[in-house]
Amino acid sequence: MKVNFIDPILSIQGNISKDYYCRLCNGKNVIQRRPDRSNHVRTPREAANQKRFAERFAGKKH
Repeated sequence: MKVNFIDPILSIQGNISKDYYCRLCNGKNVIQRRPDRSNHVRTPREAANQKRFAERFAGKKH
């Protein structure tokens, strides 16, 4: 379904409710359901990526 946003909502981004979020994709606002990762188990590769990311960026202020 396509909708036209009013001015204050035109630039909305991020979580808009418990189950949905809004993002900007190719200049268009897209409202999507948030993924349910409550039962997700990290793979060893995901854990290594998260550790590497934390070591690189944790505590840095831009």
